[in-house]
Amino acid sequence: MLYVIQREDCSTFTICRDLDPTYGRKFDLALESGVEFYAIKCHVSVEGIFPIQQVKIENRK
Repeated sequence: MLYVIQREDCSTFTICRDLDPTYGRKFDLALESGVEFYAIKCHVSVEGIFPIQQVKIENRK
């Protein structure tokens, strides 16, 4: 799974379990099943979306 972060001022990515607890549970199940997760912060402009750097995914329960 690839999360494309459309901003440049972040250093980590966290699942928002408060807003969508069902998604949080499904994320956990997928992780336990071996699904790989990646988060990439990107520069977004009218010219396109350009990857900058991979960021850590924090899995807070």
